[in-house]
Amino acid sequence: MQLTYERTETEEEIIIVHKYWALFYLFFLAAILGVFFLDVWNSRPIPALFVLFVLIFFADNWRPLRETGKAMNESEVTIYGSKFSLSNPLTVRIKKQGKKL
Repeated sequence: MQLTYERTETEEEIIIVHKYWALFYLFFLAAILGVFFLDVWNSRPIPALFVLFVLIFFADNWRPLRETGKAMNESEVTIYGSKFSLSNPLTVRIKKQGKKL
């Protein structure tokens, strides 16, 4: 699907940029605040919508997270950036096997 990340592949490495982790945390905070501070009847759809959002988010990120975990065991991985920042997103650089940077 690639809604929440960008995957770029070159001859030497694979680059995965997780663009929207910061928005995930903002939506999580908004859902928690909405449930606790809104009237009971007005806040009923918030948890259901948030669960749907979480399922879509993690279904989309399953493949790159699994690829990153596998690469950490098998090859050289460089991770930089922050999952809490939109201007400096979490970036993973995976060196391909047999290639030297």
